[in-house]
Amino acid sequence: MGGGADTGDPGCRDETVSRGIHRERFRAQEEEEMIMMSSRREPLFSKVRRNIKPVRKQGDPPEEDIEAMEGYVCDLCLASVKRAEIVQCPFCGRWVCRKACYSDEEMSCISCAGVIKLMRESTVLEDLRPDGKRKGRKGEGKGDQGSGP
Repeated sequence: MGGGADTGDPGCRDETVSRGIHRERFRAQEEEEMIMMSSRREPLFSKVRRNIKPVRKQGDPPEEDIEAMEGYVCDLCLASVKRAEIVQCPFCGRWVCRKACYSDEEMSCISCAGVIKLMRESTVLEDLRPDGKRKGRKGEGKGDQGSGP
């Protein structure tokens, strides 16, 4: 009787430890999925605002060009432009020239426009996935549960 209890006891402990490890992994996966789902539901504008750091405060005046009396300096290309040809980016606050450094499509400076395009593409890619999950270990080893007809 003592031998049976001894041989069964370590097995029970191993099984209990194994269950505990799997439970912790499952909880970690659940938390990660909740974070991903909440970030997927976040509007694009909020994601962009969170990822672009302001260079200037909104409303701060543009830098005046010392050489040209009525000119201002573009923060990106450093060209001297007139006041009518310079606009402040609503995301980072840079003052940029409309001709070369402003994206009419994204309504921002070309620096922020790149970030906006990347955010938009990543949002589209997340929406294209049929299961809504990242590729990786989560779906492996579950058989044909996730496969379609």
